[in-house]
Amino acid sequence: SRRQRQMCIRDRNKPGIKTSEIIEKTELPQRTVQRYIKSLQVAGEHIEYDYKLKGWKLSFGKSILFGDYFNEQK
Repeated sequence: SRRQRQMCIRDRNKPGIKTSEIIEKTELPQRTVQRYIKSLQVAGEHIEYDYKLKGWKLSFGKSILFGDYFNEQK
């Protein structure tokens, strides 16, 4: 959905968006954000929580949303 894509459009070279930031940017409830993240993961998007950054990031691999290959080590 459009909101799911908005959650991932953040610059992929600056990972570590917190759930609270996603909630603020999308104006969605926390449970909805968590559900969207889970559904994107199930669909094959490489989204993971980084405990060092204390936030979500798109890890490297083929992106189903962007249609390209993302290498976070650019």
